[in-house]
Amino acid sequence: MSNMNIPGNYAVCIAGGSCPLAEQCLRALAYKQLAQSPKQSVSISIVNPNNDEIRYATEQCKQFRSSQPKRYAKGMTHLYDHITQHHIKTVRLQVEHCFSSRRVYYYSRSGDMLISPRIQKAIADIFRKNGIEEPPQFDDYIMEYDWRN
Repeated sequence: MSNMNIPGNYAVCIAGGSCPLAEQCLRALAYKQLAQSPKQSVSISIVNPNNDEIRYATEQCKQFRSSQPKRYAKGMTHLYDHITQHHIKTVRLQVEHCFSSRRVYYYSRSGDMLISPRIQKAIADIFRKNGIEEPPQFDDYIMEYDWRN
């Protein structure tokens, strides 16, 4: 567990040793890191240990988040290089709709925003549905924790 760059609003879990999933839970690992470096944050957000969604004794905790890093794509400046002129406008519009806005699309295209595995899959599906056999080519890949959940 190296420096995780925990977002300020990420709810951590204080269950620790009382939870069988603590070693695989991003919320528990984030709390562990914050507890070991108290100068990092003045205040933290925690999941409510009294809520019915929290189940320390079982594997049914609804607040569990996997600590397994995911493979994010970074940049897609050559995404359309192998697409014929016939398909490019249609494919590009469909790919743009995978993102929440055109601005997010352009940030993702330039590599300023990471492209989640879910969006990578959606883009690959668009390629396949349009008869493009070659999979999408992203500029680079990095392993990152999924802080969105």
